[in-house]
Amino acid sequence: MAQEPEKKIKYSIHLASESVKDLADFLTENARAKSIQIELRKAFPFECALYHKPTINSVPGWATKLDDFFEIDGKIRSASSAAVVLFKCKNRVFACSYGHGHTMLNSDRRENDFGLLVAANSLSDENVKLVEKANLGSVIRDATQAAGITRLQEFNVDRALSLVRKLSGNAKDGNSALSGASSITLISDKDVGELHELGEALLDLYSATSYKKTAFGIIDKIKPVLDVMLVKKLDQALLDDLNSEDPSFELGAPEIDTEPIGYMTISGAKSRAQYPDISLATFLDVVGDLETTDDLHAYCVVTHNIDGTHRLKEWTLYRGLVGSIVDGTKRYALNEGKWYRIDEALQKSANDAFAKASKGWDKAYLPWPIITRGKKGKTSVYEPEGDFNKRVANADPNLLLFDADLVPIPNTPGPGVEICDLFEVKQKRLIHVKKSGRRSSVISHFLTQGMNSAKFLRTYDQIRNEFFNRLEKLVDPATLADLQNSFPYDWTVEFKFGDFPNQSGDYTIPFFSRVTLDETKREIEALGYKAVEVSFIKLSNP
Repeated sequence: MAQEPEKKIKYSIHLASESVKDLADFLTENARAKSIQIELRKAFPFECALYHKPTINSVPGWATKLDDFFEIDGKIRSASSAAVVLFKCKNRVFACSYGHGHTMLNSDRRENDFGLLVAANSLSDENVKLVEKANLGSVIRDATQAAGITRLQEFNVDRALSLVRKLSGNAKDGNSALSGASSITLISDKDVGELHELGEALLDLYSATSYKKTAFGIIDKIKPVLDVMLVKKLDQALLDDLNSEDPSFELGAPEIDTEPIGYMTISGAKSRAQYPDISLATFLDVVGDLETTDDLHAYCVVTHNIDGTHRLKEWTLYRGLVGSIVDGTKRYALNEGKWYRIDEALQKSANDAFAKASKGWDKAYLPWPIITRGKKGKTSVYEPEGDFNKRVANADPNLLLFDADLVPIPNTPGPGVEICDLFEVKQKRLIHVKKSGRRSSVISHFLTQGMNSAKFLRTYDQIRNEFFNRLEKLVDPATLADLQNSFPYDWTVEFKFGDFPNQSGDYTIPFFSRVTLDETKREIEALGYKAVEVSFIKLSNP
């Protein structure tokens, strides 16, 4: 007699936060109001309920458009079904979603790292199929799928600021495939009447720590804070910090403006004053004490074009703040409106790297000047970086200008690579200059550019020869020979920021930029360069 094939059922399972005690409390308000509970045919040995949200059979938008050209006449209709089976296991509430059932669940009441941790404890780091990741040093978020099962490291997730958001692959036992993010999607031999047994196994995997001993341990280095109650607690601590005598946060722009900024204003405040730049100290002087966490979202920084004819961008105080606080024994960092928990070892390594690299305020440079621009010549702006570099190079024969002087990269389409903004001949310094050091993603991109140029100069003979050919036209033969003979072991890569000191009078960069600096410093010095340094040019007071 032929043996019946083993049953396999696909599930997508979510875990509610511990504060959810009743099944229906895991649903959104809309789902509770509009869904229908469907009765069980027979009793289960665990608490369980099925909720279904009625759907309307309607003509999809694309069919309406096609009806202009084809005789559809309502023949094409569709409906999106949505249902969830809610059940309890070990006093925890789970949801198994069907169709669009995930939209019925309240994400604020969900353990949003449930699927990721279950996957990390279930998968082998040698058997990964897909990784979805983001990087705090860039705006890029991507999902990479391998042609076959492969090692986690092949997905390039070992970068310092990598955030793993989703994992897919084969379980360690090799019997099934699974995928985990906020929920876990898997194939199981457990039927619906045995969901409590599956839930028990998933809870054990969720609380396990075996992943920490594998390559998946990287997910703990920087973890997004997904617990809504913890976010509220951190926001209140942030408010208290900002209202203290010595705030530990700073204020910066969320991203680079492609159009030159004329001036900035503060929206939501009574003041209409215009500023070349706005520091946290300036912001708090204008708005005064912040009364509630709602104020973090009520006030905005607005950038305007040089002529003052229109706004460029606007962002809330909350989104512009960068810094970190300690809650209990853990440190949390705020970056572009999101909280992250920071691994202690990563924190120490990043802070140590900055302490070793930073030379503080470079008093050899005069303050970065404010100039007037605009059609009427009345708009006060900071001197553009290109003009600043050109002016300081013209004033100092020891500084050579290479800003926007691109060297082609062999066998690579595109304009080429900028080796540096300024080259200091006597001390053999490749200097990269950036106005403002208060935006993590911008600074991380800036540091990565400097690292890449140092790498190209070290590893491509054509690029190095071309750079020395350009130096030959600017220095005497003896100096050129000295530069060639001392490369790279006596050369320094320096990142120079135009910025204000913080409330304590110190010059610094955001935490996540320190993480990138730590990685940049290691890679450049491993190439044989003498050192990587950071210094600051004081911005003129508005």
